[in-house]
Amino acid sequence: MFDSDGKPYDPSSDGWVPDAAGGFMTLIGPVWRKSVDDVIRFGMLAQQKHANHRGIVHGGAIMSFADYAVGMSMVAQSGNINQVTIQLDVNFVSAALMGDFITGWGEVVRRTSSVMFLRGTIEAPGRVVATVQGIWKIVRPLNQPGGPGGITEQEQQ
Repeated sequence: MFDSDGKPYDPSSDGWVPDAAGGFMTLIGPVWRKSVDDVIRFGMLAQQKHANHRGIVHGGAIMSFADYAVGMSMVAQSGNINQVTIQLDVNFVSAALMGDFITGWGEVVRRTSSVMFLRGTIEAPGRVVATVQGIWKIVRPLNQPGGPGGITEQEQQ
């Protein structure tokens, strides 16, 4: 995706702001964020580091981005609930090309006391790249007693 001067697309020119994605997402990002019609959307500019052997965006890069975009959409919609992915189904619909600004978002379909069922869409300009469905487990924060990796109640005493 290029602007009228042939320069690579700059997401900030359309109101996208850098997302605070850390960890693994720094390897495939930067990731961008924008509210569109009261829905938080996430974006990623397809670069050569995302390419597969055919020169299009690798399915694994799309899946990683989908996991992040749909999961973080749920976090934004649910008041920053801590969660982890326990199932992710990605259906590839069309290719994402180098230079495409890929966007993604999700919605909560159903919520129980311990899991959330989500669906989402990943798009490139003018086309759907993938559809996503998944289940996310609601978890305690890492530093909360009894949380994964957190201290136990015995250690607190």
